[in-house]
Amino acid sequence: MFRKLRKKIAQRSNKKTGERSRTPQAKSGRFGPMAIEPLEQRLVLDSTVVFNEVMYHPGDAADGVVDGIESLEWIELYNQLAVDMDLSEWEIDGIRQMNPDGTLSNYMFPEGTVIPGRGYLVVAKDPGKLQAATGYTDALGGFLGSLANDGEELRLINNDERVLNVLNYNDAGDGPAGADGSGASLAKDNPQTATQPAENWTVSMEIGGTPGYENFPRVFEPIGGGTPLALDAPWQIDTSGTDLGTAWREPAYDDSGWTTFRADSPSVLITEVGTSTPDWAEIQCVAPEQIEHEDPARPG
Repeated sequence: MFRKLRKKIAQRSNKKTGERSRTPQAKSGRFGPMAIEPLEQRLVLDSTVVFNEVMYHPGDAADGVVDGIESLEWIELYNQLAVDMDLSEWEIDGIRQMNPDGTLSNYMFPEGTVIPGRGYLVVAKDPGKLQAATGYTDALGGFLGSLANDGEELRLINNDERVLNVLNYNDAGDGPAGADGSGASLAKDNPQTATQPAENWTVSMEIGGTPGYENFPRVFEPIGGGTPLALDAPWQIDTSGTDLGTAWREPAYDDSGWTTFRADSPSVLITEVGTSTPDWAEIQCVAPEQIEHEDPARPG
């Protein structure tokens, strides 16, 4: 019924205007010629295995290696997931390997290659020389050719030939120039961040980089300079309810009038708000293997 109705309306309109076409015309001013413009090529990068550190220009000499300094080049991947990832037959486009039949191809990870959850995987141009220079023993490789000192593109491709991660490094643009020949590596400041933004990359603080390890280990300094006490050590507390200000913090403050408490077992001193009398709450020490987790892959 609707088709017939539309057809009749179109026919009536054509009779009034003398036009045979049932579509709006360009001369009405409402529609112009339609142009089709091709979209630019776009990559959907959703990998959780990412480029994390690259030693692309070790320097003129490193740890006594003068000839063949390029043999100390390497690429490090990081697994952002907490579970292991199988990289069998994944490839790195940007470095090459010689196949058994004599042909060259992208470097391909051997069957059974696994990168651990929250872990690292290193591909070195010469694993033996890297071990001699840094002591790192778990590098894969080697690979043919050399990483360009002035920058190039590295692509991580899975076994379905899908590009999952891309790193374009160079020292002429926004990228850090300190990794070009200083002996330091190009390192991601935070391994959980995206690979492509140049601001996520910096220069390693260690000559030779940190292959297979965290780029910038977080060091936590204890707050204050007090002396740690055992949980069952005697404690002193002021129970007067008087506001002492900050004078009690000074080493010479006289606290001889404070009340002393001692716990009979490892415990925590708890004072209820609005009271001046402390209570002791016992602590039960539980071995890690005694704790039950709902998800073994994500300990609670």
